[in-house]
Amino acid sequence: TERQRREGAFEIDKVVPGEPIGDDEVSFYRVRTEFPLDAQHGHAALRAVLNVTGGHIAFSARDDGLSDFDARTAVFLDTETTGLMGGAGTVAFLVGAARIEGDRVILDQCFMRDFDEEEPMLTYLDEVFRGSRTLVTYNGKSFDAPLLRTRFIQNRMRPSVDAMSHLDLVH
Repeated sequence: TERQRREGAFEIDKVVPGEPIGDDEVSFYRVRTEFPLDAQHGHAALRAVLNVTGGHIAFSARDDGLSDFDARTAVFLDTETTGLMGGAGTVAFLVGAARIEGDRVILDQCFMRDFDEEEPMLTYLDEVFRGSRTLVTYNGKSFDAPLLRTRFIQNRMRPSVDAMSHLDLVH
């Protein structure tokens, strides 16, 4: 109802279990889900990604820079944005970042509930990127990586995503 909306009953922190990440002044909302590597997705267990060799990835991507690909040092990323045109006005209000830690896949869904939450979200993502060697996306070379680069720069942050090799599954 309209009254519930005004009172914030439908805000993400009221309907999806997660936690604020940041400080007392400003934070973003993170939803973390963990999956065991033995979990099935379709016909394959998630652990099948560990059987992929860097040589196969480099060959299929036609990028020798990916010859040392290791899924254990990759971050799998997708963004949801306020627009599709890119540029300074497009903001990633949701960034999904998955990585393997031990015997689990950790999926962090980082929600920006308001524009002032972008900096703490980017700071958190910077830590994730710095702990990874390869970025894995779907159409990320054309959209996600340039968008994040722009958002980092606009927040006066060094775009750590630039230091990573990049496997774009579209290519």
